[in-house]
Amino acid sequence: MPEDEAGYISQLQSDYMVRALADHADVRWTFLLMHKAPWKNGDMRSWNLIEKYLADRPYTVFHGHRHAYQLEERSGRDYIRLATTGGVFQPESGLAVDQVVWVTVDEDGAHIANLQMSGILDKTGHLPLNGDNLCLEIKDCFN
Repeated sequence: MPEDEAGYISQLQSDYMVRALADHADVRWTFLLMHKAPWKNGDMRSWNLIEKYLADRPYTVFHGHRHAYQLEERSGRDYIRLATTGGVFQPESGLAVDQVVWVTVDEDGAHIANLQMSGILDKTGHLPLNGDNLCLEIKDCFN
């Protein structure tokens, strides 16, 4: 079923989101949180309208459903699919980790860190500052 992969936004939902965006045009940053990714379905009318209203403002989209972390860029903005966040592991779909996303916003924009139960990953799903090449456990450094 197409609904298994992508979300759909009804006209009523789209109208609500456009109204909310118009009513709050002066915010520092806009975050959209949804279960499934509506821009991945074949009918883009509602989502295109929402993106049109988002176009001139800084925003980030978070979604889930596939339980594997993924960073996608659309229109110069981050669209982030969250990992398992405590759900079922699906490693065949990509980076499947239990995570908490830590978001801060300041005058430079939104900053995103992925907190793993075993470490911290940046928004690309890697250890920050070339950390994937660091040896963090002394017992593993000399192999």
